[in-house]
Amino acid sequence: MKSSILFSVAAASTAYAAVVVESRQASNWTVGQTVKTTSGSVAGHAALNQTEVSEYLGIPFAQPPVADLRFEAPVKYTGNTELSGLSYLAQLDLQRGLLVCECVDEAANWGTEEGGLGVDIRCYRLSILGFPGNPNGTANVALLDQRMAIEWVRDNIENFGGDKSRITIFGQSAGGVSVDLYSYAYSSDPIAAGFIPESGTVFSWGLPNTKAAAASATGTAGILGYFGPTVDNTIVFSNYTGRTPANVPVLLGNNDYEAGLFRVQFGLNNLTLPDRFWNAFDLQEFTCPAGIRANVSAAAKIPTWRYRYLGVWDNTALSPQSGAYHGAEIPVLFNTAPTNPPASEEYVAVGNYMRGAWAAFAKDPVEGLTKYGWPSYSSTSDSLVRLAYQNMTGTNAVNPSLLFGDSGVCHSKPNTFKHTLKYAVIYRECSTNCKYQCRNKILGIFKRGAHGGCNAGGRLTRSVREELE
Repeated sequence: MKSSILFSVAAASTAYAAVVVESRQASNWTVGQTVKTTSGSVAGHAALNQTEVSEYLGIPFAQPPVADLRFEAPVKYTGNTELSGLSYLAQLDLQRGLLVCECVDEAANWGTEEGGLGVDIRCYRLSILGFPGNPNGTANVALLDQRMAIEWVRDNIENFGGDKSRITIFGQSAGGVSVDLYSYAYSSDPIAAGFIPESGTVFSWGLPNTKAAAASATGTAGILGYFGPTVDNTIVFSNYTGRTPANVPVLLGNNDYEAGLFRVQFGLNNLTLPDRFWNAFDLQEFTCPAGIRANVSAAAKIPTWRYRYLGVWDNTALSPQSGAYHGAEIPVLFNTAPTNPPASEEYVAVGNYMRGAWAAFAKDPVEGLTKYGWPSYSSTSDSLVRLAYQNMTGTNAVNPSLLFGDSGVCHSKPNTFKHTLKYAVIYRECSTNCKYQCRNKILGIFKRGAHGGCNAGGRLTRSVREELE
């Protein structure tokens, strides 16, 4: 009989993880048997709906981040008592196996029976708790949480039947950025054997320096604005163009019309922007950063695969013009789409194909996708895989330079688009300050041209910010 394991690790009350580990050693595993970990012995239990699945939930990997530890680096958890493992976080049915996939994403549930993957789903400190921006404190503690969770997996996964030499870290959107930040921060000791950043890289969004972060943490902007990674030149760096990520295979990409999601959000607030704005936004925040990041790895002779997702489906569309929007690939990849209207046969086929590709990469990051039929990425060859092109399966690979918005300019230095309007800044200003009347002001800025509205760092000039406010 097939035997499966699901377990979760948690950093007190603010950071949680769920891991499913796959193994072929089902004959000597008893469902729910006690397992020794660095956090103490953990007693599992049978899953509610799949009694052959062992669940180990709520295992702490760090001390509770409270009191003096609230804004500080995580402290490793050690314990001698037996943990019940009863905290319910997720339920996945997998064959026990030999690899682990650490997912920096709330929807990271692609370790299915079809892919035969171990999955770790976890949260970490967010917003001001994870990125406090205090110049006198520890920066980027959320990213340190992530590292400690991955170290926990490395130190304990074999007790659950996993292979610590085959850990793949996955993330989407901000999670993708986190994965990529990790690949640079721990380039000499990545632990992971593969990285999958989806719709997010270190080149995607501008990173605030310590001075800007301090202003965000202490001023009104901090109350209304965004808390994110801060340049400390230890975990997060000020310049990634002169750095090389970990020598670890990478599978990365973005969706064909990421702006579709944000365009719908704007529409809900009666704010309409022209196509040229959204096209520039796609280039600035997703298409070019993905191309630039892929080029970095390819130039360093790191096994690299790049995709663009183009699927448009009736059961997941947000609007007639949303297209392959930001996050549209997630329900396809994880098979979590709404059932009304029902998924088409093509949708199901594309989902199976994508899960097969992700599984192939996780099982063998170096050769898996090659064996699956994918070409290694090069900016000058037919190597950009178009997933769900015309809603079909297969690679449908094309030369990146042939696609609109992915011409040679995207394969130069990242500052090529440094004068393009930054959507994140504009959106924040719109949502917190000028609201509906912001539309005409943004349009006016856009008509004046990017050079008239942005400074050399790609941010809005002071005069424009004052105008928006």
